[in-house]
Amino acid sequence: MAELLSGTKDIPSAGTAVQIKNVSRKVLYLHLHARTGNTNNVWFGDSTVAANLGKPIAANGTFTIEPGQYRDVSGQSHAVPFSSFYVDADTNGNDVEWVALVL
Repeated sequence: MAELLSGTKDIPSAGTAVQIKNVSRKVLYLHLHARTGNTNNVWFGDSTVAANLGKPIAANGTFTIEPGQYRDVSGQSHAVPFSSFYVDADTNGNDVEWVALVL
């Protein structure tokens, strides 16, 4: 059964990727919001995310990904484990808020 989760992830050290949520549940939908008070960009990606490597999200910006909407020819969803998603930042202490629909 799908469940809606939400939270905030602090990025204490710029240049160090931080896992958004360490759970193996599959993500159908993930919405990120970089807090208004952030300085510079937050970066979204996998464990290799870093400044200039990933999806940049400016302060008060948002980004949405829906990996669960993609299905192969057999009808299998391409939802991926939540533990696959990381963030990094250009500035120490930036935060990202998130909402996820997971299986």
